[in-house]
Amino acid sequence: MEKTLTILIDNKEYTVAANNEDKITIASNLVNNVIQECKNSFIENQKLSRLDTITFAALNIAEQKINDKVYYENQIENAVNEINKITEYMSNLLEK
Repeated sequence: MEKTLTILIDNKEYTVAANNEDKITIASNLVNNVIQECKNSFIENQKLSRLDTITFAALNIAEQKINDKVYYENQIENAVNEINKITEYMSNLLEK
């Protein structure tokens, strides 16, 4: 059931519709953490605007999503290769 939830991102409140309150809370915490990391990665005299900070945060989150996708694709490929090796080994055993 969809529910209204108020979240805080970069010290600003947003009211969102949420089917899963826990997921939205985790996601907003992730966004806040990445925003804070972006703010901390620039030296004092290089203050970023709020828009720039959020843009860099979005870029970081997108990059992590791509890295995760590549990692899991490699894991799947490795698993398929192992299964194929086992299948070939078992086929050879049965042929003897």
